[in-house]
Amino acid sequence: YQIRSFFVTLIVFNVELMASITTLAFARDSAFLSNAEMVVLPMVLCLTILLAVFTVLILVQYEWRKAMFIYYPLSIITTAYYLYKLVDVAIEFHDYTSTPDHCSTPEGNYQSVAAVLLLACILGILAYPAIITVACITHHNFGKGLKNIGGKKEVPLVRC
Repeated sequence: YQIRSFFVTLIVFNVELMASITTLAFARDSAFLSNAEMVVLPMVLCLTILLAVFTVLILVQYEWRKAMFIYYPLSIITTAYYLYKLVDVAIEFHDYTSTPDHCSTPEGNYQSVAAVLLLACILGILAYPAIITVACITHHNFGKGLKNIGGKKEVPLVRC
């Protein structure tokens, strides 16, 4: 039960992290995004949200073993974007201090946006092994009921 709750927490963390990265990436009137990334980024965010809802509401709730193998390859898409964005921001870090010509609000220095983007991407990349490890443990425990780690006492769904 506790490992399932931790798995759900990690999935929610991943969604929140992806939403934060999306918000930061669209800073300064999307001046830091290519046209392709402006299309792909919202799709990755939607995929992350749909995958989280599918995983939490169906896979974990109903302990659907075979469908967990759908989760594993699809979950790497978000991490691949984190890795891409980390490299992109690191390479283009100097652009976050300049003001582009097509920007409607020239506000100057966006290095803090770049720093937070780098930090969020690093957190996302570091969280991926934890998510997959906990997903594997949760998957392995499917069908064993809601028990504590010792397995001696069942944990009630609702505590009074």
